[in-house]
Amino acid sequence: MLVDSKRHEIDTKFVLFGLPSSGKGQILESWSSQQGDGQVLSSRVGDSLISRSSFIWNHLPQEEWTLKMTAYATEGLVSHSAVNEMLLDGADGVVFVAPVDGDRAEQIKRSITDLGEILQRNGRHLSEFPLVSHYHQAERIPGFQPELLSDYLGIPRNTVPHVMTRSDDGSPLTGSLALLLERIMKLLEVNFPQGPDLSAG
Repeated sequence: MLVDSKRHEIDTKFVLFGLPSSGKGQILESWSSQQGDGQVLSSRVGDSLISRSSFIWNHLPQEEWTLKMTAYATEGLVSHSAVNEMLLDGADGVVFVAPVDGDRAEQIKRSITDLGEILQRNGRHLSEFPLVSHYHQAERIPGFQPELLSDYLGIPRNTVPHVMTRSDDGSPLTGSLALLLERIMKLLEVNFPQGPDLSAG
């Protein structure tokens, strides 16, 4: 998290993390169209495609300050684990995107394990990190209960907020961003207790 005292801007980095074909790109596009200017940029790192979008939040309690968010997601297969390491380096928050797909259960579990291991290598821990679970494509399992997937993934209940969306009914996909913002706002309250004098942090 970078604080620019001259521009009164806090710069944050968010990452949508998860398996290929889990809906990360769709969710990023929704965030961008509803919170930003709708522009999603893509670039290649080796054989991997990375998408990013930026948007501004003007509702900080600190008067005249804005929160700039840049969100990243990979598209398709990630050719090397170093790509995920690079994306998560310096991340201020993560949305773990899991497709509701029983056939990929083990892969999903491995994915969140990978996330935890990468964070640990950078001196961070899932339980202390702004993390939100986004269970997408819920139409695949009738009567899907997100709490059961959290239990299976080893995510303690009531510690990591989650949202559940469908890809077949126009479900709003910005709920995970709203939950992540809530967690970031709580961090800001802790790190910048002096109100508008954010530069003191």
